[in-house]
Amino acid sequence: MLNTNNLYKDSGGAGSYVKGNIKIGSPLTLYLYLGAAGEDQSSIRGHGVDQSLGGWNFGGKGGMDLFDTDHPENGAGGGGAVDIRLKYIDINIIPTNNLKFRESIDSRIIVAGSGGGAVSDNITRFANISSKFYAWGLPGGTLDSMRSKYTIGASQTMGQLGIGVDGKSTNYSVGACSGGSGSGYRGGYYEIPDPITEYFIQGGGGGSSYISGHPVCITSPYNISFTNTVMYGGNESMPQPFGGMSIGHRGNGVCRITDLSPDFISCNLLKNFNFNFVLIHNKLRRQF
Repeated sequence: MLNTNNLYKDSGGAGSYVKGNIKIGSPLTLYLYLGAAGEDQSSIRGHGVDQSLGGWNFGGKGGMDLFDTDHPENGAGGGGAVDIRLKYIDINIIPTNNLKFRESIDSRIIVAGSGGGAVSDNITRFANISSKFYAWGLPGGTLDSMRSKYTIGASQTMGQLGIGVDGKSTNYSVGACSGGSGSGYRGGYYEIPDPITEYFIQGGGGGSSYISGHPVCITSPYNISFTNTVMYGGNESMPQPFGGMSIGHRGNGVCRITDLSPDFISCNLLKNFNFNFVLIHNKLRRQF
């Protein structure tokens, strides 16, 4: 049975916003990975059949409540990050434990972290964030590693590089699960007791953001960095793609690239680019 009646509008974590200028003095190929929103719980095929899928670029799958067949409290998928990197791989086919995957992940120079998927139980919708019944997805890109009781937003050093973990599925006697985590520089994750001894509802953790050259970020191994950097978490006011401001970004990933230099005809032209993109929360599925 689908749990459409329990869905709550905009309950997934909102995505982040990052921006910076970069000067490129010689030919350079950059690869844009434009992440997608995660899949809503209403799109699952039936009780206990399939998890809601995470957004493309490694948003985590939503967890499933495998006990309650009438109103299962399933989790939505986490969002997939937007990033620009120096080394290309096809993430649809390359295993995440492959050395080339790690080399590509390590070559990212700017990342907008995505939000975690929510869980569809309206009864606990307004619980305190420290409660075991906090069903909202956590926002992406926050610098303080926002957490609820069991799910945790990523930071510069905590969480899996580039990957949001899948939500927890359980068959606990009164229902328990978590939403999928958002991906980012590092992906959101959870610390849920095993074995599970209590009923809980937890939205997924958000992924962290990253800009090479930004003061709070880890130093990149590549000699490329941005200036005039800006970083907003999904819980902050930010510019929207088509004008205006709002708290966080909802929907699929967006990237705007602006050439700030005059258009000279020269093979040695110094280009000054502005990378400006926002992210994501939870609507589309991962492509693999």
